[in-house]
Amino acid sequence: MRSRLALALAMVVLVLASADSRLMAQQPRRFVFDTGPISLGPNQVARMTAVLTGPQTNSGRVVRGRFSRFGYGQGSCEGDICVQPLAAGFVYEEIQIGLFEAVSLDLANTGSSVRGTFTANSPNVVVTVAIVDTATGMVTSSQALFTNDTIKTANF
Repeated sequence: MRSRLALALAMVVLVLASADSRLMAQQPRRFVFDTGPISLGPNQVARMTAVLTGPQTNSGRVVRGRFSRFGYGQGSCEGDICVQPLAAGFVYEEIQIGLFEAVSLDLANTGSSVRGTFTANSPNVVVTVAIVDTATGMVTSSQALFTNDTIKTANF
């Protein structure tokens, strides 16, 4: 009886010890900065810029992240409400932002509206979006984007 119990206990320990560590590992946390859909005028781009900030800049570490862009088309309307179906989307390769570096992506006017996201492995990133007139280079508006399910806006 004792030998059966010892054998069963040994098998349980063996199964637990040999479990795939990838199944037990926690998924890395991701922080998403999202512009939401933006309607651009002629000669305008939405420029997203990400900069490393916070405690990680003191240690000189890098943050990994990736941009995504989405374009929406014009759909059907019922009164004042219009549906804008997703027309195109693209996810860029992962990039690294180091100390004293910034990365940016221009979202061109491709249809009814555009949307951009920046997904980072750290909350120590500041992401801004600026509407830029491509003919003059002037910034017509800008806004800071926040993450962690908190909706905040800062107009400049």
